[in-house]
Amino acid sequence: MKNETTLRNQAFGMIVALGVQFILGMAVNLFVTFPDSGGPGVMWEFARHQPLVMAHIMFGTILLIGAIAFVVGATRRQSKTWKWVSWVGLLFILLAWVGGEEFITRQQGIFSFSMAIAFILAILSYLWGVFRANF
Repeated sequence: MKNETTLRNQAFGMIVALGVQFILGMAVNLFVTFPDSGGPGVMWEFARHQPLVMAHIMFGTILLIGAIAFVVGATRRQSKTWKWVSWVGLLFILLAWVGGEEFITRQQGIFSFSMAIAFILAILSYLWGVFRANF
């Protein structure tokens, strides 16, 4: 039972962290305007000088590391439910992370959209785990 509580708390932590990441992403969307043109190098150079963008990138990387740690913890505790939840969460966080990287270099809305969809699916996977752990 302690293992389930630990994993449920870890999932709740991921949900909160995803919420923070969402707020950072909305702040970037509202308050940062990327250049209209330029190659990947120009876009990355611009991003490196934007505190909100860098906070979003760094927090996304921390989320990715947290999702990997969650997979390791769920696997060690041999929880079938939490292993599934942790892998699905990791997959969608990774997809959001890659979508963000592509958005910076290409500045195409489809990559922002893919980040949003992957975010929703990641948060839903962790919420499903918390729901399942309570019943």
